[in-house]
Amino acid sequence: MTNILSVKNICHNFDHKSLAQLIDISFDLKKAEVLSIIGPSGTGKTTLLNIIREVLNPDKGEVVFAGKSNEISYVPQISSLDESKTVIENIMAGAKGILDDDVARDRARDMIEIFALEYKDAKLPSDLSAGQRQRVEFAKAMVRSPKLILLDEPFSNLDEFLKDDVISEVFPIFKENGIAVIFVSHNIEEAFSVSDKTMVLAHGKVQQLDNPFNIYERPSNVFVARFTGKINLLASNVIEVSGDKVKLKNIFGEFHAATTLWLEGKKFVYLAIRPEEVALSNDEHSIAGKIKRIEYRGSTQLLYVQALDKNKFLITRPGREKFQIDQRVRFVINSESSFLLPI
Repeated sequence: MTNILSVKNICHNFDHKSLAQLIDISFDLKKAEVLSIIGPSGTGKTTLLNIIREVLNPDKGEVVFAGKSNEISYVPQISSLDESKTVIENIMAGAKGILDDDVARDRARDMIEIFALEYKDAKLPSDLSAGQRQRVEFAKAMVRSPKLILLDEPFSNLDEFLKDDVISEVFPIFKENGIAVIFVSHNIEEAFSVSDKTMVLAHGKVQQLDNPFNIYERPSNVFVARFTGKINLLASNVIEVSGDKVKLKNIFGEFHAATTLWLEGKKFVYLAIRPEEVALSNDEHSIAGKIKRIEYRGSTQLLYVQALDKNKFLITRPGREKFQIDQRVRFVINSESSFLLPI
């Protein structure tokens, strides 16, 4: 399938004195594909969107878009609605200078139906709920029939319950209409849930670009592993590499894990285990520990277990289970569900 968008080796520095904000950013996007961009604040996510929509010029590199500039829509974090105009007028504003008024009005009525805003066309934004306002924003972005929509944290002002509802409604609409989407978000679960692929952006560079499963289960480095969720990191000695397996030794004993391409010549690595991959056990050969902290999260809870006197190990358990501070537990590390990271 032909790319809708190709971003090639983009570099950008605001004042040409500080560290470059974006360094050699490249990716492709196809029709109806969703790319989420996650990363720390101030790492250049919005800057990248502004370069794509030609508000900023990069210092280096190019953006190749298979369409006209007016076939890109942008939904900002802060509301773009005109409080003095009705819903249908606000939606039509998204097609200003692109479609004739009559055509824009017909398209706006289509958007009102698609985004479940019937009987709201004559209302002012102040008469709408937060979720309805957000639907108007998306209708305004779609009225021009874009090939690409850029979303810059558009859900940040919605409560979690409402946010989930709106997200579950609008992204299928984008997909059904063949619209490619770049979605900047600070909520990792939110980004993962709608994305075909995810970019982790930090320190001006792409740390990893992959599907959400691989970003979480096979992160490329320690930063990505920590940024995307809780992680146990065990500094380990590489004892032996044999075929596709590597034998490791750390404070908890010897383990076998799948090898990686970058492992050759390494003497020390991290054995990384997500808390949900650690199992409690009654086996006498399992690792003994004592619960020092419990974070209850509803459906799950996170146990901070002190093992071998000083080492904290994170274990995820169902929220319904009962635990107490200083309770003694034993656990096993599932090396098949672990992965290696460079130190």
